Amino acid sequence: MLGRVALTRIHVNQHVIRRNKATGEEAPPLTVKTSRGNTYCRAVEILGPSRVVYAPDCPLACGARVWIETHAEVRLEGAAQPPSKKRGPAEGGPKP
Repeated sequence: MLGRVALTRIHVNQHVIRRNKATGEEAPPLTVKTSRGNTYCRAVEILGPSRVVYAPDCPLACGARVWIETHAEVRLEGAAQPPSKKRGPAEGGPKP
């Protein structure tokens, strides 16, 4: 018997799309969230059942109000890990 795949949530990051348009960047605008963390990509293929959720009164922690949920395997195209956030001394980072 096959084990159940953990819940995966996929959403479009509007902030990335706006930044790409304003700066000419080509950062991946799709966020794929799993229990292991976030991965950013340009395309997602869902290999099984999924559902689209609109929850304006109960957004995800990142602020998304619309996302896709699936327990199926997903294939990512153009995947990238999240950018590292450099912190300065005021945010608890290294001192210059």
